Amino acid sequence: MQDPTTKDWWVSVEKKEIGYFPASLFSNMAYVDEVAWMGITSTPLGTPSPSMGCGELPMGISNHGSFFKNPEFVNDFGQNQPLEKDEGHIYTSQFVCFGAEYIEDRDVGLLIEFGGPAGCNA
Repeated sequence: MQDPTTKDWWVSVEKKEIGYFPASLFSNMAYVDEVAWMGITSTPLGTPSPSMGCGELPMGISNHGSFFKNPEFVNDFGQNQPLEKDEGHIYTSQFVCFGAEYIEDRDVGLLIEFGGPAGCNA
C-alpha cells in the first residue's frame, strides 16, 4: 500500500507491515498496474547456481516447497484484493532449474509455489 503522505510503498505479510520501498526509488512512477512476487538467485556467470526456496521444483502439492500464501494487492479503492489464479502470470528465466506454479487448496487458499535445486549453470 502506498502511504498517502510520504508516498512510500509498504510491504505487509498477513496485514502486518514488514518494510517499505522509499518513494525516491520510484520518482517517475505515478501509478502501479502490476505487482510481482518473486524469488531470485545470483551467482557469477558460468558457476553453478544456489538452490531457490527449499531446493526442490514445485510439485503442485500444498505445503511442499516454498510458497507465497494468499497473495493480495491494494486496488484503486485502497482495499486489499486477493490475487485470482487467472490474473497472474508465471515466469522463470531458467525453467529447467527453477519453477513456479499456482496451487488452489480448499483449506489454505491460493498458493504460489516456487523453487529449484542448486547446480544449474547461469
